[in-house]
Amino acid sequence: MALGISGNRAGKAGILLAVGAVVFGTGYLANNGAAAPEPVAETLPVPDLAPKTIKVAQGTIVARLVLKAVVEADPATPARPEKEGTVTQVLVKKGQRVNKGEAVLAFKHTPEQKAPAKPGAKPKPVKPVTLYLAAPAAGKVKEIQAYVGSPVAPGQVAFSVDRERFRAVAEVETKDIYRLYNKPRGVKLQIDHGPAPFSCPLISYGAGGGEKAAVEVSCRIPESRKVFPGLPAEMSVLTDQAKNVPVVPLAAVLGKAETGWVTVVGESGEQTRREVELGLNDGKRVEIKSGLKVGEKILDLAPEDAAFSGPKKEQGRG
Repeated sequence: MALGISGNRAGKAGILLAVGAVVFGTGYLANNGAAAPEPVAETLPVPDLAPKTIKVAQGTIVARLVLKAVVEADPATPARPEKEGTVTQVLVKKGQRVNKGEAVLAFKHTPEQKAPAKPGAKPKPVKPVTLYLAAPAAGKVKEIQAYVGSPVAPGQVAFSVDRERFRAVAEVETKDIYRLYNKPRGVKLQIDHGPAPFSCPLISYGAGGGEKAAVEVSCRIPESRKVFPGLPAEMSVLTDQAKNVPVVPLAAVLGKAETGWVTVVGESGEQTRREVELGLNDGKRVEIKSGLKVGEKILDLAPEDAAFSGPKKEQGRG
């Protein structure tokens, strides 16, 4: 048994000595002129950034913006009397559902006294009349600012009705405003983790409210869709479409809206700068309305403007 253990240890020692000899021998030979393995050279591909010649193609541009949106509840519809008076009766309670035209408040109004038809005659006494302020829309009565004995005045909100309707509102980033100068032709909405995308009829587009003068797009969420205020969504806005028109990459044009410049390549390779009229763009390609024809050759990189081709100012430095 002892002999077996000793033989085992001797075998392990022999293996360690052999490995050490190989390592030592390799270092010794390398230090004494023997060939050592060459290090593997790591090379990275160098991108070719030189402009390339391309042809003006014919294609279809579908101008569509995908915007981040949020679900909002419609503001309540206010009810304002046309005449002044004093409230005599509140016919409904807050939270009660009403139909459009249903009476909500009763108030006593005293008409103005009319001048007598004959000079010197005594004016007829004026009798107060009871008027009713009706719901301006169907929904739930949200707030009642008037109560029995309180005055009401023309144009002043007496109560409001929540129509329980929702809209989606999206803010357009500055870089995309030029892509929305035409009225959108259609809007689709997709609620995050919600139902499949659905049509969302346009309500408005243009300058939004609030402190920021932002451009906003809003659409009406159909009543059949169950949503809640604050839900995030994506809004796909179809702004326009142009079929079978000359198109080029946006990167080939200096300018993104109305007018731009391209570098035209002639038959003998000469390059000239040419102004073009721009139409729709889809974020990658742009329609050429005039200035280029299908089949003409241009460079795929836009020409620089000498006024803006100097050193760029670094962010955060004066």
